[in-house]
Amino acid sequence: MDTAVPFAGCGDRIAAMTMHSSNHREAPRVDQPPIIGILLAAGRSTRMGLNKQLLPWPPGSTDGMTVAAASFDLLVRVATRVVLVEGASPELLRAALLPRSFVPTAGAPDGEMLESLKLGLIAADMLRRAELDARSALASAEGTSNLDPHRGWYLLHLADHPAVRESTMVTLRAHALANPEGVVIPEHDGRGGHPAFVPASWGSRILGWRGPDGLAGLWRSCADEVERVPLDDPGVRVDLDTPGEYHAHR
Repeated sequence: MDTAVPFAGCGDRIAAMTMHSSNHREAPRVDQPPIIGILLAAGRSTRMGLNKQLLPWPPGSTDGMTVAAASFDLLVRVATRVVLVEGASPELLRAALLPRSFVPTAGAPDGEMLESLKLGLIAADMLRRAELDARSALASAEGTSNLDPHRGWYLLHLADHPAVRESTMVTLRAHALANPEGVVIPEHDGRGGHPAFVPASWGSRILGWRGPDGLAGLWRSCADEVERVPLDDPGVRVDLDTPGEYHAHR
């Protein structure tokens, strides 16, 4: 049965959806801090002319897989829970993602992407803290040490980036585990892409960021704390903003 909890700082509510297991998800170790995925799906797809998140993926596919669902499935390859940041058509998006498990929260479809990310971060931090509490209780019952309450990651991904390779998600996680205090982002042909592993300790930095160019501006302002991982994966740079960009992946 679905339950709801108040969304901190907003009049909206978060609905905790029924848990759904995936054959591709690896069970997290009790002593590993949680990785909370944030799937940004609040855009209006104005350049595409229709809701690109609901388009078949890959183009021409008839198996029911959508752009948003493929992006989600990449995220849960390594994420333990997912916050879905919704836009103007939340019911259609939720239906396209069933029976996957996620916590939906309202984004800012008419604002900058950073606004939606900040709303998603608030919800993701609630999930991270709840998961840490659960794991700490289990660790205590097993006689092991509790987890640091400040640890964990947010894994930021876009709902229109379904072409990232699964191996890229695993590689980025390995770098994040080895560099728990720094942001980890992929690079292809010298240009940064998505998704991004962000330590929980960076949440306040993102919430407080008022500089130019959104997250890219924040990464540049803290360049010595951002690890860029060169990868042979053009999917980290794939944008599906126009019909031509979408149909190029047939």
